[in-house]
Amino acid sequence: MRAVRRDAPTGWYVEDERRGAQPLAESSGLPLSPQQADDLHRSVLREADEATVTVLAGPVDQSVVDPASYRLLAADLRRRGGTVVADLSQVLLGPVLAAGVTVLRMTHEELDNGYASTDDRDDLIRAMHQLRREGADHVVVGHGDQPALGLLASKVVQAVLPSLRPASLHGAGDAMTAGIAAALAAGKDLTEALRNGVAATALAAVVRHPGASNRAAVDALLTRVRVDELAAWNVEVEHRRGDQQSP
Repeated sequence: MRAVRRDAPTGWYVEDERRGAQPLAESSGLPLSPQQADDLHRSVLREADEATVTVLAGPVDQSVVDPASYRLLAADLRRRGGTVVADLSQVLLGPVLAAGVTVLRMTHEELDNGYASTDDRDDLIRAMHQLRREGADHVVVGHGDQPALGLLASKVVQAVLPSLRPASLHGAGDAMTAGIAAALAAGKDLTEALRNGVAATALAAVVRHPGASNRAAVDALLTRVRVDELAAWNVEVEHRRGDQQSP
């Protein structure tokens, strides 16, 4: 861990996991000063030089970080040729998309906030195409207990989760992001990265403590994750592309 020292409180929270991760107390902390934001930027770039994948995640309270600093960080990471995985809320999403990301991971609830009018699968897929036009090379959307959706380049797929009884969905989205990033760092292709993310999500949902999953358990679930191409949607995209190329 690389820490950026500051003379102001950082964010924290305390939850009671015996009651379904019920929050007991929390504090957002104070916003980063310009100097601290610069220190963080330099620290991330130094670490990224030694890494194949960088994950951009945001604070719970978006006022802690200037969105422009995220845009600059994403742009610098892309210029260095790095793989950037983003898991961000709406406030930070726009600036980062403007710089471009390799993989954007979101939930269907987050897409409902400005991109999709419903959580219907077709609406979510249209929103994913919009996000790709705005700067994401690939988009993955968790859809609750429904199959996860992926827009991998121009191909629309769904990843069917194993039939497991969830104990808690707390941390499941973070597990998907981590699973995708870990697979990409190991040299896997996008389809395998999606499968790894879904396996990690499924495992995180059946354990009560976030972070209790391990690599061996995720690997054991991988054989039960199926990725299917949504042929009807891909045919529709191809037809639309052909229309655009017509004189």
